[in-house]
Amino acid sequence: MNRIPFDEYAAIDAVNWSSLKNMEDSPLHYKHRLDSKEDTDTTGRSMGRLLHTLVLEPENFGAHYAIYPGPVRRGADWEDFKAANAGKTILKENELTEVRAQAAAVRAHPEVAPLLHGGEPETTVLWKEPRHGIACKARLDLWHPKRAALVDLKGTPTTDPRRFGQIAARMGYFAQLAHYKQAVEVGMRRAVYDVLIVAVETAAPWDVAVFKLEDEDLEVGRIYVDDYLDKLKACRESGVWPGRCPSVQRIQLPSYVFGDGDVVITMEEV
Repeated sequence: MNRIPFDEYAAIDAVNWSSLKNMEDSPLHYKHRLDSKEDTDTTGRSMGRLLHTLVLEPENFGAHYAIYPGPVRRGADWEDFKAANAGKTILKENELTEVRAQAAAVRAHPEVAPLLHGGEPETTVLWKEPRHGIACKARLDLWHPKRAALVDLKGTPTTDPRRFGQIAARMGYFAQLAHYKQAVEVGMRRAVYDVLIVAVETAAPWDVAVFKLEDEDLEVGRIYVDDYLDKLKACRESGVWPGRCPSVQRIQLPSYVFGDGDVVITMEEV
């Protein structure tokens, strides 16, 4: 367990969640993600990283970010500013203002403040998963050793518990946190009492909620992760990385095509 720069973490040859989750599509998608050198940054991703910095490591802001004062990201002034701030993520003032509001809301939440006090942010963990001995790595948003709490920070369109539950299912957060829980238990040899998601809305009023994943949520997540790792082991041994449909499949037409009672479905000519 240690804190290292992200570039060093990224260079470690081990399986991380951001690549492993592509097994949900297929081994072919996983291998493409692993082999692809394309990792295009976006403003949204930059703002997500900025949120993590302002919440978890605000003292590191100046070392990693620069705010461009110009109206547009083009022209000689923009090129000069980029050159003067090489290696930093460059944002505009309005983007910083939005994320600062998000971060302030997170830090002010009564359930979050105690987690930040004594918590260890951006912690790298290396371990071998027990079933196959596959080398894995994780970069935990926050580990609170005294509370034995594993915390992940997410931006979200809504903090409504039911709707966020749907988002967590679609995005695989329950499996991601099961993977991170194993990182703590195996890689750090520590028990985990609480697995929490701190969710903050990405638009005003920047509502914040803290969601706890129960044991049954994490058990289901572990089933998903183990299935991905089983597929990874098999593909590594065979050298075959199949796509979604390695054999002939019946097409799955939507039910409305077949009609319902007296409803008549017609097809328009193109």
